[in-house]
Amino acid sequence: MHFEMSPPDQVLWIWRTLEEAGFETWMVGGAIRDTLLGRPADDWDFATIARPKQIMSAFRRTVPIGVDHGTVGVLAPDGTLYEVTTFRRDVETFGRRAVVEFAESIKEDLARRDFTFNALAWHPDRDQLLDPWNGAGDLNEQILRTVGDPVERFAEDLLRVLRALRFAGQFGLTIEAETWRALLSAVSGLSQLSPERIQEEMMKVLSQAQRPSVALGLYAESGVFAELYPELDIGPKEDFTPTFRACDAARRTRPRVRLSLIVALAS
Repeated sequence: MHFEMSPPDQVLWIWRTLEEAGFETWMVGGAIRDTLLGRPADDWDFATIARPKQIMSAFRRTVPIGVDHGTVGVLAPDGTLYEVTTFRRDVETFGRRAVVEFAESIKEDLARRDFTFNALAWHPDRDQLLDPWNGAGDLNEQILRTVGDPVERFAEDLLRVLRALRFAGQFGLTIEAETWRALLSAVSGLSQLSPERIQEEMMKVLSQAQRPSVALGLYAESGVFAELYPELDIGPKEDFTPTFRACDAARRTRPRVRLSLIVALAS
C-alpha cells in the first residue's frame, strides 16, 4: 500500500518542538488511517514520552484538556488546537472508562487502541510507520479487526461496538468474523453507556459519512437499534434499507435532518 505522509507545517512544528526538547514523539490518530485510505488527512494527534507538565513547558500556548489522563491541547501558531498525549497503558477498565497510567513506549500505547487501523504511528524523522497489529494490511483488505482479543476490547469500552459499526459503514469495511461475534455478544451491555456518548456516536454516523445507510444497516443487523432505540421498532430481521437510504439523500452537513428522517420513516 502506498504511504506518503504530508502533515501541515504547524503539525510538524509541534512534533519538532517536542523532539528537539528531547521527547520521543509520534504522530497518531485518524490522519494516518485516512492517508492509507487515500482520503484527506486532517485528524492529527500526537503521542509522546513527555509528561503533561513537560508538554506545557515546551509550548507557550496550551490548554489542559485532560491532564489527569495525559492529554494537553497545544495551540499551533495558526491557532489550531492539537491534542498531545503522553504514552499510556490501561490499568483497569469498566466498560465505560479506563484507569490509565503513563507508559514508557509507543508500542505500549498502541496496544491499548481499539482497532488495528487505529493502532498506527508515524515518525517523520525516521519516515517510519509503526504498525504492530497489521492495520495497514487490514485496510488494504478492507477489514475491520480489533487489536488482540475482541471480547476483551469490547468489554474494556462498550462504545467500541458503536465505533466499529460507524467505521465499517464509513470506510466500506467488512467486520472480521471473530470481531463480529464478539460485537454481537456485547450489544446487550450498551445500555451501560451514557446517553451523551450514544448520541455523539449516532451524530458522527449521520455527519461523517456520505452514505450513512451502510452503518445504519449494521446498527439494525447487529441489534443495536433494538437495544438502544426500541421505540423505533427497527429489528435485526427486518429490511429497513429504503428508510436508511432516504438519509443518504440528505446532506451530511445536516445530520439532524437525517436523524428526523429515520424517526419519521421508522415510526
